[in-house]
Amino acid sequence: MPKWVTQPPSRRDELGPHKTRFLSLSGPSNASVRELAGEYPSSVDERTEEFASDASASEPLLGDMTWTAGTERSRFDHTLVGYRASYRVDILKRRMYGVRSQIQVQDPAVAKRVSVINFKGGVGKTTLAFNLAAGLARYHDARVLLVDMDHQSSLSIVCLGSDVWRNIAESGDTVNRVFKNFLGSTLPGRKIIHNSRFGEHKSYRARVDIVPANLDLDDTEIELTSSHQGNAIKSEWNKRTLMCRWIEDTDVDSEYDYIIFDCAPATKIVSQNAIAASHGYIIPVVPEAVMERGAPHLRNMIQAGIDVKLSALSAMGDAMPMYAPETRLVGLVVTRVQTGPRAASGYTDDHTQHLQSLARQWGGFLLEPYVSQGTGIPGTLTDRVPVYDRQNTQNVGRRGIHTQFRELTATLRARMEEL
Repeated sequence: MPKWVTQPPSRRDELGPHKTRFLSLSGPSNASVRELAGEYPSSVDERTEEFASDASASEPLLGDMTWTAGTERSRFDHTLVGYRASYRVDILKRRMYGVRSQIQVQDPAVAKRVSVINFKGGVGKTTLAFNLAAGLARYHDARVLLVDMDHQSSLSIVCLGSDVWRNIAESGDTVNRVFKNFLGSTLPGRKIIHNSRFGEHKSYRARVDIVPANLDLDDTEIELTSSHQGNAIKSEWNKRTLMCRWIEDTDVDSEYDYIIFDCAPATKIVSQNAIAASHGYIIPVVPEAVMERGAPHLRNMIQAGIDVKLSALSAMGDAMPMYAPETRLVGLVVTRVQTGPRAASGYTDDHTQHLQSLARQWGGFLLEPYVSQGTGIPGTLTDRVPVYDRQNTQNVGRRGIHTQFRELTATLRARMEEL
């Protein structure tokens, strides 16, 4: 059986001679089939003399395309694409672009890519991204690439140290170069990937790399918003898939187990690039009223807004194998929970009420354990160490914060593997 089949015409009168053609796209992998689907619109453009006066594809043209696509098709799994011969050429091409965007390419050997995102600041995005990466490397022997998508560069400074980060920022070898590509610069290679320098345990630190940000990223995003190249739709697609193109061009996807994007507290073009490249996203939340309203809004913005818009743009844009057409929610991670030893729940009354409300809203997506608030966590970031390196301290180890993050890492890893 084919792996994916579009719905052919169902009415009997549409199945008569010369009214329906099936184009069989064959290849050794979904990636090759999708590439082939992208080549046919170009082929059609080169054969304009075979179009009818109403710009419909001619019978010989469709017949030739069908025969060519079907050559040696028995050797591979293949995709069937049905369309009516009377379709105008522009509709035929649009359909082929749609086929290409719907064929999923997922090699189990490639990295799981996730975004840590919330449009509210101060909820622990950077803390979570940093300790998740360190936990995956330390306890699961994973290779992790962190990508700082926030111009504030907090994650970059923690991973590299302020002096090293400043030198890298001045050299320009940061994530900013990826987005400058749309503005006329050359797409960077792997030079923007840097070895992390955090912590005190080199054995697992060596398995975490970072693409740092710099302060100019905010200015670049403003330029991206106001810039266009050629076709308006294609331009919007290209500026939102710059990260996808960089991942594909550098082939870093095959060298890491996880790629984690630490997004800015916004859902503008830079963050949309992270969503376009991510299989899933994680929302860190603080148990308060604004998050009860904000988290559902963010999920709807990603799934019904960003994902839907990207899907529509993909039908007319260049093929992007690293584009993830559906970015799924991994879960909500609760941070900065205030403990109350006299409360039955162990938390303050206010946070207990909000946690109960979040649990009703999100069910199994509200992940445990919750991360306690305390001075120990900011202290680890100041010292540029993961919480796991402070197991014997009063403010981290004795409060069990390192255990909370270790258990969260295991939970998140299991859920990310399901993406």
